Amino acid sequence: MGLPVPVLDDKTFNEIVDEARLLIPRYYPEWTDHNVHDPGITFIELFAWLAEMQIYQLDQITDRNYKNFLQLLNFYPCDIQPAKVDITFKQITSEIPIPAGTQIFTGVEPEQLVYEVQEDFNLVPAQIKSIITTYDSKTVDNTEANETENVYF
Repeated sequence: MGLPVPVLDDKTFNEIVDEARLLIPRYYPEWTDHNVHDPGITFIELFAWLAEMQIYQLDQITDRNYKNFLQLLNFYPCDIQPAKVDITFKQITSEIPIPAGTQIFTGVEPEQLVYEVQEDFNLVPAQIKSIITTYDSKTVDNTEANETENVYF
């Protein structure tokens, strides 16, 4: 999902025309006919239409604009790459060969995710004896927390 496109100016055609009509007495007090049949009002409506079209064009931000904005921030997006994830299997008792191309389905709700193995590998049994995390120079033993379901650290 992309970022929402910002609205640079939200004036409508009617608002531009009304604003211009309000400015007539200030800049040209001798102009007293402000009705639609007056050629001056026709020109105001024409310029309001042009201004509205320019506002619309300015509000259009393309993918090229986003890339240029990111480059101004010294951020250069990478090409599309497949996601990489570590998956843990429970109750593995012996070594199991997994060929490349094998699809692995997760039980994540609300939708099931599918991952595909890129390289041949062997799934080996392992047992976690302790989990130690370090953050901001603090070390915490999370071994007991790991035994609780739906607890992440």
